[in-house]
Amino acid sequence: MNQILEFAVLGLGTGAVYALAAQGMVLIYRGSGIINFSHGAMALFSAALFVELRDDNGLPDIFAGLLAVLATAMIGLIVDAGIMRRIRAASPLARLVVTLGVLGVIESIVIIRYGSSLRFVEQFLPSGQIDLGGNVTVGADRIILCAIAITLTVLLWLVYQHSEFGRQTTAVAENPRSAAALGISAERISTLNWMLGSGLAGLAGVLLIPLTGLMPVILVLMIIPTLAAALVGRFSSFPLTLCGGVGIGIAQSLIGMSGLGAGWTTSLPFLVIIAVLVFQGRSLPLRGFINDQLPAVSMPRPPGWAMAGGIMLCVVLILSLSEDYVNAITGSLIVGVILLSIVLLTGLAGQVSLGQYAFVGLGAFISARLADLYDLPFLAAFVFGVGLTTPLGLLLSLPALRTRGVNLAVVTLGLGVALDNLIFKNKDLTGGFEGTRIDPPSLLGWEIDSILYPERYALVALLLFVLCAAAVLNIRRGASGRRLLAVRSNERAAAALGISVTGAKLYAFTLAAAMASSAGVLSAFRFPNVRFDIGYTMFNSIPAVLMAFLGGIGFVLGAVIGGAIALGGIVNEVLSGLFDLQEWQGLLISGSAIVMVIVHPDGLAPILARLGAKRNNAHTRKNVSVVDDGHVTPCDGKPLVVSDVTVRFGGLVALERVGFTLRPGEVVGLIGPNGAGKTTLIDMITGFTRPQSGSLVLDGKSIDRRSAVKRARCGIGRTFQSLELFDDLTVADNIRVACDSASWHSYLRDPFRPRNVPLPAAAHYAVRSFGLADSLDLLPSSLSYGERRLLGIARAVAAQPSVVLLDEPAAGLGQEERANLAKLIRSLADEWNMAVLLVEHDMNLVMDVCDRVVVLDFGRKIAEGPPGDVANNPDVVRAYLGSADMQEEEA
Repeated sequence: MNQILEFAVLGLGTGAVYALAAQGMVLIYRGSGIINFSHGAMALFSAALFVELRDDNGLPDIFAGLLAVLATAMIGLIVDAGIMRRIRAASPLARLVVTLGVLGVIESIVIIRYGSSLRFVEQFLPSGQIDLGGNVTVGADRIILCAIAITLTVLLWLVYQHSEFGRQTTAVAENPRSAAALGISAERISTLNWMLGSGLAGLAGVLLIPLTGLMPVILVLMIIPTLAAALVGRFSSFPLTLCGGVGIGIAQSLIGMSGLGAGWTTSLPFLVIIAVLVFQGRSLPLRGFINDQLPAVSMPRPPGWAMAGGIMLCVVLILSLSEDYVNAITGSLIVGVILLSIVLLTGLAGQVSLGQYAFVGLGAFISARLADLYDLPFLAAFVFGVGLTTPLGLLLSLPALRTRGVNLAVVTLGLGVALDNLIFKNKDLTGGFEGTRIDPPSLLGWEIDSILYPERYALVALLLFVLCAAAVLNIRRGASGRRLLAVRSNERAAAALGISVTGAKLYAFTLAAAMASSAGVLSAFRFPNVRFDIGYTMFNSIPAVLMAFLGGIGFVLGAVIGGAIALGGIVNEVLSGLFDLQEWQGLLISGSAIVMVIVHPDGLAPILARLGAKRNNAHTRKNVSVVDDGHVTPCDGKPLVVSDVTVRFGGLVALERVGFTLRPGEVVGLIGPNGAGKTTLIDMITGFTRPQSGSLVLDGKSIDRRSAVKRARCGIGRTFQSLELFDDLTVADNIRVACDSASWHSYLRDPFRPRNVPLPAAAHYAVRSFGLADSLDLLPSSLSYGERRLLGIARAVAAQPSVVLLDEPAAGLGQEERANLAKLIRSLADEWNMAVLLVEHDMNLVMDVCDRVVVLDFGRKIAEGPPGDVANNPDVVRAYLGSADMQEEEA
């Protein structure tokens, strides 16, 4: 028992440092809304500067520490004022890339100046032992570290709870626009919090190095426990963050005592991250969720002459250049395959992953170990490596179902660190200190040993890259690509069209894992001796994201560019005769990524892609602007019965025992004051909000237990008050994605041969009726507001749902547009035989087009009947139209 107490107290020191760093991360997030992935690198910078000032230049401890912390705070000032302020309107991915770029820049500078090996640092805190009684002693430095963390936590809590600066920071964190209206400068608040947060990271670095030594890898990896502690505090609570950091430190110390191994010690924060994010996450964003806008994606075009020419050029270079250049091309192609997996996962599906090299490592590990232990030939090892990693990718992608955006990046980063420590650095699993030895590979009797026949191995790598690139291009052209982009653009709108958000995410993760693992197999078989402790860490995954972003993360061409500039790639080999890039290439890539975010956040590929845009756009218009002149066939009418539905949000009753019936061929208006529960009712009918009581019956069958996706597939369509179009898809594809079959067969078929069936007659009729025939090749952002409204309705009705729910479709339209909209709404009921629910504030429109009107007030139904009767109902006049006395006063 005494030993357990001693180790628990021993972990207090490290945990206190984690807590200090996490408090700094909380400050930056509260002030700017950014999760600073360069936090560990800032601690590294401060620690390295402290060592240089104290040990190399003889400054006293206190002055060296203060200067190091102040210098780190200035880095925070530079990052916020010099970079973040310029990209306030950029995508969350762009801001993430900036913090990763800062991480790479700082780490590269420290390694260039001080090297990457461990340097022991003398403790400057008192190191005597304190007797806690019962034969339990602890170092005085641990107690002092804990006292520092507690003191600073109390000070932060007091300042941010009771000072004007703290109140302003809270106001900016909750609503920047409202804070600006009150005269609060969000930029000033952000900069000050960046400086304070960075300074705390610097202080944590100075306090930690006497315990761990100065080593770049160790300090940069401090980002994992720091993130875990900040997540425990929900990036807002200083006391909870302190508890999270100290708790992680104690738990790591106890795991170290248990003898489970260092891998479990360093993996513990990842388990905390998973627990916090997954259990706090939501499968679909709430209403009002601001979707993460990602960089541009390529247009859906088949592989053309440019790709064929590139393949031929690559073959010529492989067969004609020297061995060094051929090996460099091989390296670029292997990295290119990894970047293609990122293009698919992040560029098309919008799932941000910082752990893609974990799947590369799994493919290498499985294939190499099987080849070594069971003498499997290369092709069999390749099949097993990819085949076994792919289901693991499916399993490890499950956290993506509960997290998204930057939160998902945190999970995947922790995943990569955990796999690296538990598997790749475990000598018992990887063949000991010498690694795994494998025989020279051959493919169907053809020797492809990369040492004896480098050009053959390069051709195999080229074949793999071409196959993966063709698969990504085909997916982009098919129904699978439209589903992925719909989920990336707007998960709620995708689910409302019957697209399985879960299925799309799992598909993207699984296929991306397969691509990454195939590259891992090729990387393993390049050399006879395979080591897994290097080459498959977060320090490989992060540059991969930066290279993909530099090249263009939504383009196959971006993977080509990123692979070319990779470490050990062809650009490196070409420039090696002029410069020694081995130490500087990481710095150049990281710095270039930061510049690219500021100058052109879509990457280099879109610039090159525009060269052929004019010809391709003309081809696109020719193919998508032809519509059918036939008439629509009425849909199968299905009545929807809403019975005694009650919805509560905590203590707030949004709907109370509301009931009515929607019949085919009928338009029912739903009116009420703001906050009456109209949109909540639509969300409840479509499955985005669960009622506490009541029932929904569609065509005689209960749909209470069905998800939003299944309700859409049953024939319930809707529009959104905030439009929620798929901005990455053209008008034609916005409509086509609503008509695509929900079958999973397209996921299997599209990588090989995408098939786009003609739009059904209803979609053609909707395009013509809504005046969108001349805009099919345009993106929604190119349309007027009225046209965007019409596109939302056209998309909702293109698949001929039996019931369609229109949420304020006339908002923002002019008088003439409203008149045309009224005719279109009537046609949905009269010609399409749909049951239409119209939520609208325009009373003239409601009275003109509706057969019946339902009125809500404070979540209760107060009237239902023909428009004329409802308009004269005294309860409706008082609640919605105004009392008689008020009308007389207004007159």
